[in-house]
Amino acid sequence: MQHSYAGGSYEYITASGSGDLTTSTSATPFTTNAAAHGNFTDLVTDLDVQSASVPTEAVLGDHLVDPFQPGTALPDSHGYRVADGLTAAEPSTPTPYGVIGEGIESNQLMTDNPETYNGGAIGGPSVLSRLDRDILDQPGISTAILDSGLEDLLAGATSDDLDADGYTALVQQLQGWGINVVLTSLTPCEGFTGDGATPNDPCTSTTDSNRTDVNAFLGGMNLGNPWATPAVYFADFDAAVAVTDATTGEERLAAAADSGDHVNLSNPAFGALTTALLSPVDTWNLDDGDGMPVATDTAATDTLNTLNAAGADPNLGNSPLTLTGGATWSTDTTRGTVLSLDGSTGYAVSPAPQVVDSTKSFTLSAWVKLNAVGTANQTVVAEEGTQNSPFYLQYNHSHTGSPGWALGFTSADGASPAFSYAYAAGASANTWTHLVGVYNAATRTAQLYVNGAPAGTATGVTPWAATGSLVLGRGLYNGSQDDWTNGSVSGVQAYDYALTANQVAALYQSIP
Repeated sequence: MQHSYAGGSYEYITASGSGDLTTSTSATPFTTNAAAHGNFTDLVTDLDVQSASVPTEAVLGDHLVDPFQPGTALPDSHGYRVADGLTAAEPSTPTPYGVIGEGIESNQLMTDNPETYNGGAIGGPSVLSRLDRDILDQPGISTAILDSGLEDLLAGATSDDLDADGYTALVQQLQGWGINVVLTSLTPCEGFTGDGATPNDPCTSTTDSNRTDVNAFLGGMNLGNPWATPAVYFADFDAAVAVTDATTGEERLAAAADSGDHVNLSNPAFGALTTALLSPVDTWNLDDGDGMPVATDTAATDTLNTLNAAGADPNLGNSPLTLTGGATWSTDTTRGTVLSLDGSTGYAVSPAPQVVDSTKSFTLSAWVKLNAVGTANQTVVAEEGTQNSPFYLQYNHSHTGSPGWALGFTSADGASPAFSYAYAAGASANTWTHLVGVYNAATRTAQLYVNGAPAGTATGVTPWAATGSLVLGRGLYNGSQDDWTNGSVSGVQAYDYALTANQVAALYQSIP
């Protein structure tokens, strides 16, 4: 079996001459990186792995458009796909799952081997014709994430044909076998002039109209709901990477999501698709304004964690923040309405304890613009215990005696605890900075990202359990409120798992 654009970073093979390893029960013999053998790997098929009580999720499709053809552009032949993002996130998610990537060259839902290359047919069987082999034959399969359909429209299929003979037929089969389905909307193709093959397949206004109709159909498909058995869910990949073209009024890929051909995605865009499936548990845009005393929590449904946990998280999007003291709304020329903090009394606080479970994996993301950088620390996001905060995402001067950014941790909820930091030097005032703090409980590792790039790491970190509220704008140390933020904060999010680097890049690049 061969896929020319499989993710080489996740494929390993045995060294030549290793002999028969069919009875091996460990990964030790599989140490050679498959990428060393070219842009593809030849793999044994039907290697089954059964795990007790852990659901298996299959990503059916690879979201690539005509990767071999001269008119398309891919950022990396061994690039990051949705299956790779889900695999990387899983060790830190609240509910475990396994991932299998069921991509196929040509990535069409209804047509076999539809492409030509050097005068011959290439590609593979359509999604519908390979369903038994790639989905039904997999042990423990619980969910199929459908990432296919745009290629069908580019090749000339109509929305009515794709809806009736493609998606409906597929979902009915999967439901009949008791498999959950996550339908994903089709991402934009405006500006794609074709793959350069014969026949060419440009994205015309008719193609885009069909794409819009398909997305409306998928979003309203009345074949089940997230709490049915089996569930039929919808994840809006289109919204994750699309912007509106001011000239045509049609959707197009956001600049940072575009690999260069206006249809294939950048690696950070695949990170945005991963986040569309594993969304934040809390989102505070901090743009409420108009004298509102509360910052609304706008977090949406977390698709895969809801499916894997067999129910929605009751705390999802349920932590509005109350503005306190010198916390007000102001207008910023770059980010519009933002939360303004006075550096002495202003903060925003959640009503419920443990918005973030500090003993498990989490990610915190925030935009901050400081009015000044001095010798006092300024905490952007923290959570509270009795005496201290277990973590602080902050401007930090105390660690090295110079301006920097940090994700800091205290060793205990007692008097004068020790600190550990993922730290980056070079903080400055009067400019918006994107901070992301990631804690991975499985590896006990903390990472700090500054403006989308990894900037600091701390190892051997074991946070203690917070018992109090989440707070924006200050911390708690030795029983006293301190480290007040003097500046503006915008776009804060909390996740209950460790984001990947591509997901962080997508947040910084504001995809969409």
